[in-house]
Amino acid sequence: MIPQTDVIDIEADWRDRAATTEDVAVDFRRFVNGLAEIDRLFNLWRTRIPVNGRDFRTPIDAAEAMRQSTAFQSRYDEPPDIWPQMGWYYAASCVGAPPWPDAVDAQSLVSLHVGVTANMPWSNRISIRISNVRFSAGSVWPTTELRRLVKLIVATWSPRAVSVLPAGYDRPFVADPKSGSGGRLLEPKIGWISYLHPDFATKARLPDGMTIEALPEGGMIVSISEDPIAPRDPEQLRKMRAFEAAMRPLQS
Repeated sequence: MIPQTDVIDIEADWRDRAATTEDVAVDFRRFVNGLAEIDRLFNLWRTRIPVNGRDFRTPIDAAEAMRQSTAFQSRYDEPPDIWPQMGWYYAASCVGAPPWPDAVDAQSLVSLHVGVTANMPWSNRISIRISNVRFSAGSVWPTTELRRLVKLIVATWSPRAVSVLPAGYDRPFVADPKSGSGGRLLEPKIGWISYLHPDFATKARLPDGMTIEALPEGGMIVSISEDPIAPRDPEQLRKMRAFEAAMRPLQS
């Protein structure tokens, strides 16, 4: 599939990790306010689940973060009791600064599912979809600023992996006899910009030409290019394939 060159997907995941409403409120506040500091695109948050929560503008204070995290705790359909194993689920459309234009580059979709202990693959996850045109600048997102987004996710949620990809890019599969389909996605999920958890960072033999930034907790951020994401660029695609090949020996 040819990727959508006008849209970027940022995804993060981690395994089961219990949390409290207070924990989620602290992290949620850090996350949404941090995104707004990176770009005005994240100024207004319009909930996509009206029954759970309300719209808000950043920055939010501790009280608003607590109201939001209380509202988006997962519940059974009937009766609507709290479903502890399913954690907290939140989804919103983010819209840039006034006058709230309808242009694609002024909007973002954000979802998060955290505090899950239901023993599911990638049970805790974050997804952000943005235009490749940065709202506050009117030009394509530079790699340096996309790395800021990745660092914010890592510092807030401590994921196992973060990837930044053009939407529509086909992630590679590996054979897995335990899977019902006989295969599964390559782990960790990687992209044009990736965070590798220390479990992978200490073992990976990365190809030449990558930009590597070591993080204090032992993980690393890997960028295949300092140029803006260009999924039809032959050199960027070559580097991406080489990066994927370097991850294959780490599959368990």
